[in-house]
Amino acid sequence: MCKQSGYKYFGVFGLILCWVMQSCSHKGAPAGGLELADSLFVLKDIKSSLVSKQFFYDEKGMLYIDSTEKQPFKKLDFFQRSKLVVFATGFDSAYVVSSMNAFFISKQQKIGNYTPIILSVDADDYAALIYVLLDESNNPVAHFILHGGPCAGPEYDDGTTLEYCPEKESLINDDVISSYVLHIYIREDSTMAPARIDSISYNSKVLPKGIIDTRQTDSISYRRNIRDGEFRDL
Repeated sequence: MCKQSGYKYFGVFGLILCWVMQSCSHKGAPAGGLELADSLFVLKDIKSSLVSKQFFYDEKGMLYIDSTEKQPFKKLDFFQRSKLVVFATGFDSAYVVSSMNAFFISKQQKIGNYTPIILSVDADDYAALIYVLLDESNNPVAHFILHGGPCAGPEYDDGTTLEYCPEKESLINDDVISSYVLHIYIREDSTMAPARIDSISYNSKVLPKGIIDTRQTDSISYRRNIRDGEFRDL
């Protein structure tokens, strides 16, 4: 894997050289795709994004399955990030390979001719668990955020109310992903002020042509009071 220090030293030439070296190292991959051995994935066929609650980063930025630091996740290399993370996040390839971390989390059961994998991706103002659907050549064809996403911190909704980063979790059942997103709004001027919480539910289905079709199934808005930093029913 090419380290960031190499980018700084060699500049554009270093990036090109790194691309060539990584491309050569993937000669055994399916035509046009990537070679993704089962050994890259610590977990198999996870059913919930809540599994990420136990994940642990050490001081060097390595991700482990839990705080015992006994089982690290495998990091995506330069070529893998340029193929998978660029597709899944939509960020510029130069930014992805130089500034984003990504780890292989789980390989899921095949759905027809497609194989879902799950990645953990993070950078400044971004952290997500992403479901990526691969075709038979391991090319990404669709993606879905299971947990997290872009987050630059709370933002003002109306000048006095802060909107926190949405909280998203998902359950996976074969070719169907059930998700909910919580949008939380808190008045800044008092910890006793009521907050509005919008809860939106979705069902996403992997279709035979490799498309993930997402539809809203429910939406609820309710208010709570905040005392001592905790949400309590009004």
